[in-house]
Amino acid sequence: MNERTYVRIGEIAVRFGVTVKALRLYEKKGILAPALIDPRTGYRLYGEEQAAQLGALLELKSLGFTLSDIKELLSGGGSGEEMRYALRKKRIAWQDKRFFQLAKAEAVDKILTRIENSGVEDDLSALPETQRIWLLYQLLHRNSFTQSAELGEALWL
Repeated sequence: MNERTYVRIGEIAVRFGVTVKALRLYEKKGILAPALIDPRTGYRLYGEEQAAQLGALLELKSLGFTLSDIKELLSGGGSGEEMRYALRKKRIAWQDKRFFQLAKAEAVDKILTRIENSGVEDDLSALPETQRIWLLYQLLHRNSFTQSAELGEALWL
């Protein structure tokens, strides 16, 4: 698209893989306004600048920024330092989330190892329900206690 070429809302929606409803929401929230609205037809028309804004909006959204955050970042109201701060803050949030996801995966691995080393029958359904529940509780509970102790120890190292 060049500066003088405009596309309708449906066309830009298709190009960016979003819905017309989403574009109208971005407009309503003051994040992305069309370049022009045809006074006769009411068609919303988008140009190159809006395409760039939409691309940035979608990229920030994919990184987990809220629409309020995106509005603030794209409005130009903040300094470059504020934008860098927001991006660093988001990176730290993603790193924290990844840390906790890895901890959960390791906890599942420990439970699997406990089950495999416990001699539990392959077919747990063969056990009476109360025995099966008690066995699983013991395997899971023991892991939670061990995991909490290990985490506490790691934090104090």
